[in-house]
Amino acid sequence: MEMLELSLDRNELPVKLSGKTGTKNYVLREMDGNQRDAYLSEMQKHMELQDGKVIVTNYKGLHAMLLSLCLYEKDELVPVDVIQSLPSTAQGKLFEKAQILNGLNLNEAQVKND
Repeated sequence: MEMLELSLDRNELPVKLSGKTGTKNYVLREMDGNQRDAYLSEMQKHMELQDGKVIVTNYKGLHAMLLSLCLYEKDELVPVDVIQSLPSTAQGKLFEKAQILNGLNLNEAQVKND
């Protein structure tokens, strides 16, 4: 039988955001189980099932919701209002990386089969 080996250390990805106002360093950090469950519970409020497919019905705060649970500055979670003030492209890229880091990037085929 094959041995499953997992790390107890959360995965991390350093992030540097630069602009006219200066540079900020952050860390995207893998969520723990409580954070993941809080995120998934909140996400459920933004979705509904239509014709066998999961449809997002409300995008308001969607990116910030995830990032507020896994984006850190000096070991403190970054507040939602700070995340919401970031440019749309930065939020989108951070959201994409956070999904991958936390194993939340299931494609449609995976969702249908689970």
